[in-house]
Amino acid sequence: MTRAFIHRRVAAVAAVLGLAVLAVAHGQATWSTQVVIPDMLTIRVPTTVLAFAPGQGLPDGESLSGLSAPASCPLSSTYPPLAFPACYPIALRGGVLPLEVFSNLRGGWSLLLDVSDLTDATGMYRLPADRIWFQIGNGAWQRVSATTNPLYFGTGPTDGYLSLDIHFMLELDGNEHAGSFITNAVVSGMRQP
Repeated sequence: MTRAFIHRRVAAVAAVLGLAVLAVAHGQATWSTQVVIPDMLTIRVPTTVLAFAPGQGLPDGESLSGLSAPASCPLSSTYPPLAFPACYPIALRGGVLPLEVFSNLRGGWSLLLDVSDLTDATGMYRLPADRIWFQIGNGAWQRVSATTNPLYFGTGPTDGYLSLDIHFMLELDGNEHAGSFITNAVVSGMRQP
């Protein structure tokens, strides 16, 4: 084999390899990319019991000073109070239930509160649900009704989680039977039409 022949062979192999490298270098793959973010309205609350403890105050020796109460129902730290009706806060730090809401909905949405009558263990005695008052932040106190109670209205996405403080008070009028009473309080979220 002559030297010229070997150079032509190497050149031919290099040309083929060069084309192969060019083909790989110029190749591409294309995918369409799709991201699906679901419509979401999420509510987070601590796992706790909303307990009212008339005359026992708030946990950790907190005082009732600084708390507000409905105008028609003075706040009391003693039981029995000096006069009826009297209101007692939930036995949570600051008398507050913290609630967090996340929404990425485009339109309006609302939070609703449902509370049924409080009943004792025997089922013989009950306290009407309207003995419970609630307040969002520093808003107006509202008496719970037997139907669904509007708690909060929002529009569009929240910026991360929206924090809301819900204050609860129990109104006693002096006609209650002694005992332990229980109910369920349910907060739900709903998209507005």
